[in-house]
Amino acid sequence: MKSYPDLVVSPRVLRATIDQLDLDLEPRELAQRLSASNPRDTVLLTVTASAGDPELSARISDAVARNVSDLVGELESDVDLELTIPAIAPTSPASPQTLVLAGLGLLAGLALGGIAVAVLGRLDPRARSVAEIRRLTGLPVVGQLPPAAGRDGRAHHPAADTATRALLVNERLLTGDRPRRLVVLVPATGMRAPLVTHTALTLGHGIRDSGHTVALICAEPPAPSRAHAALLRLRDRLPNGAGERAPLDTVTIAPAHSPERQHELLKATATAVTRHDVVIVVADAPSDVFALGSMAGAEVLVLSDGRRTTRTQLVETVTSLDFAGSRALGVLVTNVGGHDHMDLPATWMEADRVELPTLAVSAPPARRARSTRHRRPAANRTQAHATPTAGTGAAREPGDAAETADDTEPEPAATAESGPEPETLPGLELVFDEADTLSPEPEPEPV
Repeated sequence: MKSYPDLVVSPRVLRATIDQLDLDLEPRELAQRLSASNPRDTVLLTVTASAGDPELSARISDAVARNVSDLVGELESDVDLELTIPAIAPTSPASPQTLVLAGLGLLAGLALGGIAVAVLGRLDPRARSVAEIRRLTGLPVVGQLPPAAGRDGRAHHPAADTATRALLVNERLLTGDRPRRLVVLVPATGMRAPLVTHTALTLGHGIRDSGHTVALICAEPPAPSRAHAALLRLRDRLPNGAGERAPLDTVTIAPAHSPERQHELLKATATAVTRHDVVIVVADAPSDVFALGSMAGAEVLVLSDGRRTTRTQLVETVTSLDFAGSRALGVLVTNVGGHDHMDLPATWMEADRVELPTLAVSAPPARRARSTRHRRPAANRTQAHATPTAGTGAAREPGDAAETADDTEPEPAATAESGPEPETLPGLELVFDEADTLSPEPEPEPV
């Protein structure tokens, strides 16, 4: 019986099967579609055939079984093979197995998707997750604001109001309840000005809705484009909607690159903290971080755009604060999707809670007065010397020489304050230096 499975692919059986079923196949092609086996410890011979049609595959199996029986009967007279169980047409294809392949494809897709997400996460330069921001800056994430519904902050937005209330609660958890507060927003490097302004307005409206007076100190925003200005004029003509909010008490200071920026910032802040419960300062100029040293008790928050701020920009901003001697209270992330919000206090540590000193803003530094000291004109310089008496040829007495020197000694030169001020170019400042001092010339020996 162990040798009978090899007779299934014998040329005689293959040709007989092709002739009986009128198959359009060569014996070699039919042999590739046949297989036979002899189960262990049995006298059974199982024949399997494959074809594109289930009925054809059953007829091929039966024909091959009969032809093998005839061949064995001719070869061995004492062995008789009979077709005991006819082949049954299959109800489903043996290959391809659609469900198995679909399952394998799904698993492979999930694996490739996971690998792609991991690779893209490594290549993505943006700082997006709370854990990553904490690892880069060492600061807690204080709040997460949703994308801006309106850039001017005039329309109510339920999600923004909820996120703002959570932000205010988190600030009080970190610093405690204070009667007066100074919140300084330091945007990350490269953050867009409209988004910074919208964040400050959203925070200011949320604080004012809680019953406090709010002042916003920021630079004047850039002029809108013509199309944007036309839309603003058209909106102003429409009736005020129920969601429109009254504007905040805003103080506009010099732009970022103005030399008067720091002076105006400190002056406006010192005035605002005496008149309002909460003052919000937008420190979007590079030099503003050095003015924070004059603001004791300020709550410094680093703004990060959840969609555009990179890791390098975030670290650069925090490093500039440390270099200026000011430490931020935490990071405020804007443009955060609804599915990315999480319980922020659960990510804090005990060292994140700080006790800020009493709020106080030092007076702005006095601007340096222009120097009024100038060099003495050469025309005003006179020299004293002794001269011989005309027509005598005899030297005068030493006392007489001294007397002559006293008579010819010029008056002291007029100081810069009393004498006429020389003409100078506009904007040119002359600084007095010790090297500019003129040493008196030695008096000549009397003749």
